[in-house]
Amino acid sequence: MTEEKCQRCGDDEDDLRTLWHACLYAMNEMDLPFKEQLLMLHVDASNITNNFYTLRVCKKCRSDWMIAIKNWFENPIPQEEKGTGIYIREFGAVKEVTQEEFYLRQAKKSKNDALDREYYASALGSLKEDI
Repeated sequence: MTEEKCQRCGDDEDDLRTLWHACLYAMNEMDLPFKEQLLMLHVDASNITNNFYTLRVCKKCRSDWMIAIKNWFENPIPQEEKGTGIYIREFGAVKEVTQEEFYLRQAKKSKNDALDREYYASALGSLKEDI
C-alpha cells in the first residue's frame, strides 16, 4: 500500500489520479494544496511549455470535481450590478461589490494587521449603523 493520500479527503487509496489545471492564472491564489509542474509539449515542430497546477486525488474526489465542473458550465451565474462603483479582482475577474462586502473582505485580508482590521471593522460598524 502506498504512503500517498488523496489531497482532498485524505483517503490512502492505491489508485490516485492527477488533476491537471492550467488557465493562464496563478491558481495558488486559491489557497489549495496545488503542486506546480512544468509540462513540455511538442506541437508542429515547436516545443511549448506550460505551468500546470496539479492535485492528487482518489476516484471519488475526481468524480466530485468532474460533477462540479459540469455544474459550473451548465449553470452560469449572471453578473449582478450593485450600482456602488466599488470593484474588486476575484481570481482574475472584476466584480462589483457592496460597501459592506468590501469592508468584510478587507477585514478578512487584514487578519494579520490589527490596525487595518480595526479600521475596517469600525467602518463596517458605522455602515451598519447607517442602514
